Order: sequence, then C-alpha cells, then structure tokens
Amino acid sequence: MKSKLLASYFDDRNWQYAWLTGSTIDRQAAINKFSSGEHVHTFFISLKAGGTGLNLTAADYVFIIDPWWNPSA
Repeated sequence: MKSKLLASYFDDRNWQYAWLTGSTIDRQAAINKFSSGEHVHTFFISLKAGGTGLNLTAADYVFIIDPWWNPSA
C-alpha cells in the first residue's frame, strides 16, 4: 500500500506520527495526537479521509503525496 510507504520509513526509525484515513475509527484522537503530542511532528492524512473540514493550526507545512490527489476532481 503506497499510503503506508512513508509511515513504514518512520516506523523503522521509531519516529512518532499521527495517522488519519477513511477507516480511522476515532478521528478526534488522531487529531489530538498530532495537535498536542509533544513528540509527534508528522501527521499522515489521506485525502479520502472524508468527513467535515480539518483545520490544523499546528501544521507549518503540508505536502500532498496521496496517490488519489487529482486537480480535476
């Protein structure tokens, strides 16, 4: 699965991250892990996560690497 490629890289180095996809059961817990986690500086979010808008004021940079991203969609 391509979406797990970067997460696997982080896992190999024991770097912490938050993860949000369409199959995430507790969306708020993932958001809180990134927003208030002292050692969590990366948040992997699938564009297919769906739901309502997501406002991440704690994020300095956003990189769209999701293979589902399509500018004509």
